[in-house]
This record gives sequence, C-alpha cells and structure tokens, in this order.
Amino acid sequence: MNPGPTEATKTTASPTTAATAERTIVIRLKRQADPKQAAFWEEFAVPLRPNMNIISVLQWIAAHPVTTQGKQT
Repeated sequence: MNPGPTEATKTTASPTTAATAERTIVIRLKRQADPKQAAFWEEFAVPLRPNMNIISVLQWIAAHPVTTQGKQT
C-alpha cells in the first residue's frame, strides 16, 4: 500500500527549508516477508524536514519505496 503524497512526503523544498532539504537521514528497517522466512535489513535515505517524527519518516518511505541500494521494495 502506497499512500498519496502528504506534507511529510513532498520532495520539493520551500525556501525556508532549503538548508535542511539537502540533508538526509538513513533509516534501517528490519523486515520479514512472512513468519517462516528470515528477517532482513533494508536502508532508506530520507530527506530531513523540519518537525519530522517517525510517522512522517515511515510515510515518506511508503511513498518512495526505494532502498539506498536502488532496490524497489
């Protein structure tokens, strides 16, 4: 499920956030396809935005499901 764009998932920088828009944070998520399969880690580079929280980071990843290695997930 990929939600539509929200304020947290926009990729365009406003003039007030231009300095922080160039910075990214790397998030590592431990994932598992189903209970019988082994867990694995995936990394995502998320643009830093003012007032971000974990929910907005996860929403951004859901809207842009590509790992730092370029793998669609």
